[in-house]
Amino acid sequence: MTGITLVLARKHVVATAILAGVVLVTLAVDWWVVTDDERIARLMDDLESAVERGDANALMQYVSEDYASTGMTRDSLSVLAAAFFDRYGAVQLSGYQYHINRSGDLAIVGVAALATPMDSGSAGWYGRSVWELQLQKDADREWRITSLTPLRIGQREVDGWDKLPSW
Repeated sequence: MTGITLVLARKHVVATAILAGVVLVTLAVDWWVVTDDERIARLMDDLESAVERGDANALMQYVSEDYASTGMTRDSLSVLAAAFFDRYGAVQLSGYQYHINRSGDLAIVGVAALATPMDSGSAGWYGRSVWELQLQKDADREWRITSLTPLRIGQREVDGWDKLPSW
């Protein structure tokens, strides 16, 4: 091997090592860094799981202390969620889907699912529900629900808490 060939070979090995290092660092950062959209998606998956377990307390851990939605406070939402699960138990969600529209520290999430009580002894409440959630980052930089609005329950457009069917 000539001296020039040896120098070029060393440069090629160094360049390959640098490129491999950059790729590894990029992959590591991507694995460690969780984006806001990924955090919101995790929150939505946790909410789905809480509904399917019939766990009002698990739902409420994601609700902001400053929650307010068309006359509904955090406390009244907590009472409503507990009463709903007391009556119907866990709810199976089929076709659960959501769409995230985020801008900075605010997000609007549209949610749709077919809800069926898992307890066959429950009253026959079934229907495709559509909801709108507003999320905001709190002081700890965690996403919390600041507003939750029912838009459709079964075949009825409800567009607010005051138009919900009686549970």
